[in-house]
Parts: sequence; structure tokens; C-alpha cells
Amino acid sequence: MMRGALSRLSNIHARSAARRPGNTFVKDLAKYDQTKYVHQNLSRCPGYSFVLGLRPTTSSYVPFHAHHFQVAVKNAYHTSTLYCSQNEISADIVTKFINSQDDLDNFLGEIEELCLTDKHRKYWGPMSKENLQRICNHLLDKNCDCMNIYSFVKSNPSLIAANQECFHYNLNYLHDLGFRGNNLLYVLDQRPDIWRMKQENIQERVKQLWDLGLGDGYLKKAILSYPQILSIKRKRFQSIIELLRKLQFTSQHISQILAESPQIFEDDEYEIELKFQYVLFMMGVTDYKEILKAKIFNYSHDHIRLRHLTLERLGLYQVPDKHGRTKVRNPALCRIVDSTDKRFAATCARISPEELNSFSDSLQEELAEQEASDENVTSSDSDESDDD
Repeated sequence: MMRGALSRLSNIHARSAARRPGNTFVKDLAKYDQTKYVHQNLSRCPGYSFVLGLRPTTSSYVPFHAHHFQVAVKNAYHTSTLYCSQNEISADIVTKFINSQDDLDNFLGEIEELCLTDKHRKYWGPMSKENLQRICNHLLDKNCDCMNIYSFVKSNPSLIAANQECFHYNLNYLHDLGFRGNNLLYVLDQRPDIWRMKQENIQERVKQLWDLGLGDGYLKKAILSYPQILSIKRKRFQSIIELLRKLQFTSQHISQILAESPQIFEDDEYEIELKFQYVLFMMGVTDYKEILKAKIFNYSHDHIRLRHLTLERLGLYQVPDKHGRTKVRNPALCRIVDSTDKRFAATCARISPEELNSFSDSLQEELAEQEASDENVTSSDSDESDDD
């Protein structure tokens, strides 16, 4: 009932505000207000008072446009540790909206006071105040809200001492790529390697990703999932791409892997190959589309093996013969690998979550004992060869 009332209320405000000149965007509000997350965070979105029909005084420093709210609501779907909770930062000590010159001055004063703490003071220098004001004004112009700018400065004390030319160029470049508001802050948060990247380096990396087939949608998805993809060393980047090609993934496959599993760059090359070969040879899955759909590179080798062996011990999975036939109907690989324990237990293993936990624990102990035994045998064989 409450959710329906909120929906009707926001629809009324949307229709009312949409009749004002320059507010054609507000009709989009109805399709976003269905999400509980948006209702809970509405008061923290820039332009909230504007959408509800109030009339804030616009600032000559930070122009308020109607699209501020639209961008903020879209960005609300991407959560991160950057977003400050009311428990971490009191709303009383941070200006929420910049509706006038006084609001802007108060906000900049709050940021400067933050930078006088012990954590920030060691980075303070002659140009720090000017740098700080420029950073805050730039972020406000990019539709970042005040609470998150405050949190961003708080969690990145070295920001005021960073190379300002690189920081502002990279900020503009990411904005031009389509990153807006708080998503932009998320990419930059606690990642000084991205702040200080040279212009040609960040452009080169984006071009490499484009050449691999990551269009605008895939590119944004990959960067938001794993911002470090922009600053990975060239040698490391190329070695992972070459490994995927060695495993006979096509260019289209590689672009999908980078978009959905960009954390693959953190894995050891042996681990990447081990996961792929386990699915291919031990599970008998040869369809690359099915392998990609299962997002196996988002999971560890142990996770994949444990899920497979659980089904095999329960008689619910069988490796296909050379003709691709089995006596049991195997679950799809994506349902085996890319699912929660609760869903896996119900749809694949057909047991309760408690039974699955118990079964998994005993299976892990058995595998650990077997690995330890294999290591002892290998060690004894090595000792005997040395004696000879």
C-alpha cells in the first residue's frame, strides 16, 4: 500500500513538473520510482527539491539543471563503498544542496575543515586550498552530489597533492565516455593510479578496449565493475588477452569476457587456464556460448569443482560421451556455476541449503585429504630419486 502511494505521489509530481518549460525530463521519473532503493535515497539526490515542485535559487557557480535528478537516480543503481551512510557522516555537517552562493561557500568551508584533520594535514601545501576549490567546483559541475563529494575527499586525503592537470583531464575524459555523477566518483575513489595517468596512456587503454570490441555499453560496464582495467600495466593486459586467444576464444568472446568478468586480470594465468580446462575436460562442456553464459571467470576453480562434484556424487551430473549423450539430464552450466547456494541447492542438487552445506563441508575435507596424500606421495618419490 505504501509503495503504491509513493508511486502515485511521484507520478503526480512528475506530471505537474513536466508541464513547466524545460522540464521534459521529469516524465522519466515514474519508471525509476518503482525501486525501493530510489525512495530510500531520494532525499540525497541533487535536484530533489526541484522535482517536488519547489523553487530553489540557482547559483551562478553551480547551475542546477533538471537532468541532475535523472542522472542521480540512474546512478543510484550502482552501489559502492563510496556512498556515505548517515551513520558515517552526519547530514548536519554537510551542505546537501547548492542553491545559492552562501550554500557553495558553506560547502567549501566544510571541505576545508575536513582537510585540517591529521589524516589530510600532511598533504596540505601552499596551493592546496585553490586545488580543493577547483576539485569541488569541477565535481559539482559533473553532477556529483555534496554528500558524496565530501565522502570522496575524506577517503582520498592525497587528492589535494595530486597532479591536478592529470586529475582534471582524466575527470573530463571519463565524463566524455559517459560516466556521470556518483559513478564518476566511484571510478576515481581510492585509485590514485587513475588520477595520475598520463593523457596518452588512458586514451591508449580505452582505444585497446574499443579495438577488442567493447562498445560504449560494454566499456562502461567493464570500467564500473573493475576500474583498475584502465591502469593495468600494458604487459599484463596483453598477456591475458593472448591467453584467451590461446584458449580459442574469438574477439567477440573476449569482449564479452572483459565486460562481464574484468576481474580476470587479477587471476593467475595458470588459474584461468585451469578453470577453463576443468569445465572443458572434466565436465565435458564444449559449447563456448554456454561457458561464457556461466561466467566461469568470476569464480574460483574450487567453487566450480565443488559444485560439479556435488552433483556427480548425487547422481545428477554425468560427463557426456563422444556423441554428447548422457543417461541423466545435466543442469545447464550457468545454473551450476553462476547461482547462489540457495538456488543451486533447490534447482540443481534438489536438497535443502542445510544439506548442501553439510555435504560441501564433508566433500571439501575429503578433497583436502586427497591433495595432502598426493603431495606426500610426490614428496616421497622425489626423495627416492635423490637417493638413487
